[in-house]
Formats: sequence, C-alpha cells, structure tokens
Amino acid sequence: MKRTFLAIKISDFTKNLITAIYEDLPELDKKLKRANIDNPHITIKFLGDIKEDNIQPIGDDLKQELENFSKFGFEIASTGVFPKPSRPTVFWLGVGKGAKKLEQLHKKVEKVTNNYNISQDKRSFTPHLTIGRKRKGARITDIDQFLDYDFKPVYNQVDELIFFESILKSSGAIHKPLTKIKLEG
Repeated sequence: MKRTFLAIKISDFTKNLITAIYEDLPELDKKLKRANIDNPHITIKFLGDIKEDNIQPIGDDLKQELENFSKFGFEIASTGVFPKPSRPTVFWLGVGKGAKKLEQLHKKVEKVTNNYNISQDKRSFTPHLTIGRKRKGARITDIDQFLDYDFKPVYNQVDELIFFESILKSSGAIHKPLTKIKLEG
C-alpha cells in the first residue's frame, strides 16, 4: 500500500509570495508549522492508501479521462483559513481566476478514482494552497493581519497533474512523484 494524492505544482512566483507573507508577518511564522516549501502544490484529490497494483491503472485511466483537458492558468488571489477565522488551524492561499477549471479537473479525477472504490470527497472542493498549520497550543490573536494581507494576484500555469506518494517521516512528509499526466495544449 502507498499513501497517495493527485496535485498540481505552483509557480516560483507563488513560492516567493509565501516567503514574503512569512517575512511580513513574523508573529504568524512563530505560530505556524510551515507547509513543505520545497514541494508546494495544490491537492486535487487525496487518495489515501492504495494498492501498488492500482497505481498504473489509475494513472492510465486519468490519462484517458484528461486526454482533451487543455492546459490552463489560475491566479492565487486571496488568503483564508480552515475551519473558520474564530478557530483557525489551516492557513491557505485561495484561487481567484481559474478556480472553475480546477473544479472541473477535480470532477474528472473523482470520476476516475470512484471506479477504484476510492471514496469521493464529502466536502465541496475548495482549490487552495496550504501554507501552514497552527502549532499545538499556539494562540493566534490577530488573524486579520493574515486575512487582510494585500498582494497582487499571482499567475500559475497548469500543464500536468502529478500522482504523488506521500511518505510520512518524523521530520515531515516527503512527496515522491509516481507519474505525471500531461495536459494538452
């Protein structure tokens, strides 16, 4: 069994934005455990533990399903938290333009993974980039600094969907690409 997920990579400009947020909001930097900046991505679908024998067939089926799905772009354009501002645990950057295309990609992925008895997401898909999680016991008193953080939207190009294995280590998760599904021009 391998712990897996499907995701898209983000641009270096978006990585720079994440760095700038942490530099501009040092109090937040102390209270959050940063997401993996070496391999930042937007998760399209978390698959969980799947049999190794299913990785190749799922990848092949995704290639077929996405055969006519064109490359596209989206903008990182907002900040947000889950579950809500009064109880923030996950800090993220949200998608503005291009969100509908990411939602369409998610639906196509759900269609394929459903054939492998991988449960569908119970919550509606909210395309976002997790930048950090609240540290245990940390109290975040001025959430508005993050929620009101002002920046110009950052463009990202999507030309592939990546099938990742997530290897859990005490130092954090390591994300190893298993296969890439190219999107057409």
